[in-house]
Amino acid sequence: MENYDDIRQLKVTTDGYVGDGYAACIDFETGKACWSASALFYQPPKYLKTLDTEALDALKKGMAEAGVLQWKKKYYDLSCLDGPIWEMTLVFEDCEKRLVGTAAYPESWEDFCGLLSEALGKDFK
Repeated sequence: MENYDDIRQLKVTTDGYVGDGYAACIDFETGKACWSASALFYQPPKYLKTLDTEALDALKKGMAEAGVLQWKKKYYDLSCLDGPIWEMTLVFEDCEKRLVGTAAYPESWEDFCGLLSEALGKDFK
């Protein structure tokens, strides 16, 4: 069974149909984190940061409070054809959990995005 302490990597992307998109990755073993934003065809350089143990633990605790491991695998709003999309991959020692959505999000999505923003020191929405 998946456990927050067993998460090795987190990769998450968002992409607006029109507007900003974001990408973040965090390696919980090394503390290395990356972030980038894009707006239509413009792609600024990636932002790299090393997170300390305290920041990594706070992020995992916040993910547990947001119930990330209990999120469904797919979230879709079928009434919206061109809505924003998102994708998350959680890497464990022996498996990966992939979550996706189009114009629909888990109830605690904004809390999760706030956690990422705080940990990375950059906007993530």
